[in-house]
Amino acid sequence: MSDYDSDKEDMIALVVTTAAIAASHYYENRISKESCRNSKLTGKKYIVELVDDNPVRIYENLHMDKVVFKKLCDILTTECSLCDTRGVSVDE
Repeated sequence: MSDYDSDKEDMIALVVTTAAIAASHYYENRISKESCRNSKLTGKKYIVELVDDNPVRIYENLHMDKVVFKKLCDILTTECSLCDTRGVSVDE
């Protein structure tokens, strides 16, 4: 077998491997997604689930991380005198 044939086989193996990696990456990111909008809860229960669940989901819904959301609730409670009512909590 010549060096040309060996180089050609190596190039084919590299192309096939690269295509397999690209296909795997596409599948993981586009096709096989974990559902993150699956809640049937509302109100306080929804907020608790949102905060305790998927970090991507809380960011998509509130446009802030969990830590920032909790800090905002604390600031609104302590510095702005916002408080829970019978129907709505500060978190909501």
